[in-house]
Amino acid sequence: MKHVKKIQLEFGGSPGFVFIDEIQRREDAGLFLKGLQDLGLPYKFIVSGSGSVDLKAKVKESMVGRKRVYEVYPLSLTEFVNFRTGYRYADRLPDFFALETARSAGLLTEYLNFGGYPRVVLEAEAREKLRVIDEVYQGYVTRDIAYLLNVEKIEAYGQLMKTLADQAGQIIN
Repeated sequence: MKHVKKIQLEFGGSPGFVFIDEIQRREDAGLFLKGLQDLGLPYKFIVSGSGSVDLKAKVKESMVGRKRVYEVYPLSLTEFVNFRTGYRYADRLPDFFALETARSAGLLTEYLNFGGYPRVVLEAEAREKLRVIDEVYQGYVTRDIAYLLNVEKIEAYGQLMKTLADQAGQIIN
C-alpha cells in the first residue's frame, strides 16, 4: 500500500503512467501486479524485466485480461542501416544499396558481426561493442539459462555453449 500511496501523492486523481523496471526482483511480483490491477486505479502500469525467464517464473499468477505482452526485438538490418545513415535514405534504401556499395557492404559486415542489439549499435568502437555483447551473453547465460536449467557449473556450461556454437552444422561427437 505504501507504493500506491506514493503514486497517488505524485499523480493525485489524474490518470498517468507508472513504469516499473526489473519487477522479477520482487519476490511476490505476480501477486503484487495482480493486486495493483485489481485496485482499479486510474494509472497504466508499464512493467519490464531484463530476464524474461526469471520474469515468467516470478509472475506465475494468471493475469488474463489484465495485461498485454510486448517483446522488444533487436534492430532489423533495415532499421540498423536507417539508424546508421541518419534515416536519410529510409524510403530509398534499394537506391542507397545500389549506389553506395562499399558503404553498404561495411554496414552489412558490421551488422553480421555485432547484430542489432540496440546497446551494441550505439557503441562506436569495436572493442566497446564486444564488451557490451559479452555483458549480454554473461547476463543471459548466468541469469536466465543457468536459472532455468538449474546449472551449478556456469563456466562449464558457457564453454559447452561456445563449443556447440563452433560446431554448428557439423557432426558433434
